[in-house]
Amino acid sequence: MRDWKIYERVDPSNKSTYYLYRIHLDRYLTYASLARDLVALDVGCAYGFGSRALGREATQVIGIDTSPEIVKEAMTRYGGRNIDFAVMSAEHLGFREHSIDGAYAFEVVEHLSKPDLFLDDLEAILTSTGFAILSTPNRLVSTDENPFHITEYSWEEFNNSLAKHFSSVQILGVSHVPLFESLIRVRRFLPSNIVELLKGNRVFEFLIDRIARQGKKSESKSSSGLLAFCNSPWNGVEEKIASAELLESEPRVMVSEGQDP
Repeated sequence: MRDWKIYERVDPSNKSTYYLYRIHLDRYLTYASLARDLVALDVGCAYGFGSRALGREATQVIGIDTSPEIVKEAMTRYGGRNIDFAVMSAEHLGFREHSIDGAYAFEVVEHLSKPDLFLDDLEAILTSTGFAILSTPNRLVSTDENPFHITEYSWEEFNNSLAKHFSSVQILGVSHVPLFESLIRVRRFLPSNIVELLKGNRVFEFLIDRIARQGKKSESKSSSGLLAFCNSPWNGVEEKIASAELLESEPRVMVSEGQDP
């Protein structure tokens, strides 16, 4: 029987979901340069590997997750000079208004019971020149039935939700290189014992490292994944809040003594 719990948060150290880790990491690496010299927020940071990728470009990164245990582990693994982690719900972002330059929320909105609360807060905390990048499965195309997904979207539904909060919304269809797509399709038809043999296999990981890249389909409505780039929040203002004043209350962030990323 499929263990869905390991799919709720992607852990780089779990060989069973290594291919998912590579997919998620590729998203961060593709768009990390947009956060160069900015203050970035990583919503649903899980174990923090995405925050680390952003930290190589951004002035400051704050990764948030609802699990204290996961946040503590993220801090141990990736906390550093410009990377902090906080226990926080996406449906109640505890940041000052107009204090974040760029927000990343990959595979987050589908997990929320009240996604409008998240989008309301996201709109409020971004600067007038800030941006948000969000990804989510296309419910009309995606074949996985993840029990942790509460609110899934079609292209139109995703666009309509985001347009309430941003004057500019661009949605791309997300796919993978053809070889990777083929491997995933084949994997679904293999007996579970064969799949388990493949998991953690070094040859398999070597191959995944080289093909788990994401591309863009010309027709986003037919893609299994949707990725939105949003800017010009309706409530944006010109002033930027100093990074030292980002959080409403200091105890939310655990200060790291770990190594720099």
